[in-house]
Amino acid sequence: MLDAVLVNMRIHGRIPVCGLISQYDLMEPEGVHNLFCLITKCIRMEGFMVSDYYHLYQKYLEMILPHIKEGKISCGRRC
Repeated sequence: MLDAVLVNMRIHGRIPVCGLISQYDLMEPEGVHNLFCLITKCIRMEGFMVSDYYHLYQKYLEMILPHIKEGKISCGRRC
C-alpha cells in the first residue's frame, strides 16, 4: 500500500510511521518499490514510538474527550 501512497504524495509531504503490525507475522515482509518518490517529491518519512508521546496523553484526553462526548468523533466501539 505504501507504493500507492508514495506516487500520490504532495511535494514536501510527510508520512508518520508507527508500527508495522501487518508485517509481523509474514514469512517474507512485503517490499516497497516506489522509494524514489521520497527523493523526487522531497517527502519526509519518520518513524516514532507511541512512548515518545506519553507525556502528552493527559493533554490529549482533555482535548479529545469532549469531542467524543458531543458525538463529533466516534471511536468505532464503546469507549
